[in-house]
Amino acid sequence: MQFQTLVPCNCTQCLGTENPYTYPLEKLHKRLKAGVYEVQCDNSYKDVDVRRLIDDVNLPRASEYRESQPQDTPLQRELEREKQKSLNINQIIKLSGQQRKKLLNALLDAFPTKFLLKQLLSFELDKKLESFAGGDNLQEVVFNVIETAEAEGWLEELVCSAKESNPKNALLIAITQEL
Repeated sequence: MQFQTLVPCNCTQCLGTENPYTYPLEKLHKRLKAGVYEVQCDNSYKDVDVRRLIDDVNLPRASEYRESQPQDTPLQRELEREKQKSLNINQIIKLSGQQRKKLLNALLDAFPTKFLLKQLLSFELDKKLESFAGGDNLQEVVFNVIETAEAEGWLEELVCSAKESNPKNALLIAITQEL
């Protein structure tokens, strides 16, 4: 049995109606990968933001809403990473000395062993720790990771991936909000 996930349109004409125009989720993902962020509604002929269409579908229903955080799924994390990349494609983070220190402490707190840091870099960023960040102790290794990420332009990806991997860590939450 094959099925297709359809996403209802959220344009002003379709929103709240019984028969909104629908988009195949697979085609919306294809648009995002191609860098196309809008799609036209066949009912209203208005352009609709592809990212918002996907985000709206992943929100919990009102009956499921809790005062805590919205549900966190792998799809939402992937979409958030892609959204951040597309919104900040040319933005490169440069840290102040204090921000670098806060990030260092947050990463040490969230990933207290070299193995956990190595896993983060491998699984989330497809990077090999040994290829760019050595050191005599974990603090030195994390410092080298931050310097390399900043110099090579993947610092934002590092911070977002760290927070996604350890979403309840207070220090990561604080530095993410600051940056």
